[in-house]
Amino acid sequence: MKFDGVAQYTSSAISDCLDDMDPYVKKTAIIGCIKMYKNSRKEFKATTFVEKLRTLIKDLDPNVVINAIQALNEILENKGGLEIDSKLIIYLLN
Repeated sequence: MKFDGVAQYTSSAISDCLDDMDPYVKKTAIIGCIKMYKNSRKEFKATTFVEKLRTLIKDLDPNVVINAIQALNEILENKGGLEIDSKLIIYLLN
């Protein structure tokens, strides 16, 4: 059974965890972003999670980076996924 108000309760927790120092916590919060997007897109669009996920692409932990890229690809799927430009490619290769 799906609880309609869950997005309101989890939104602040996800936001806090995306800013956490521990890479495992950030990775788990990224997965939470995907689940929130799939379950309640209206509430997801009212957050700043897409911007936070974009900043996590530059995280020091490779697991956080790849999960952020995957999440953005899923969330931005209707727009063709994450836009990859030369600046991002060079950053990721370095």
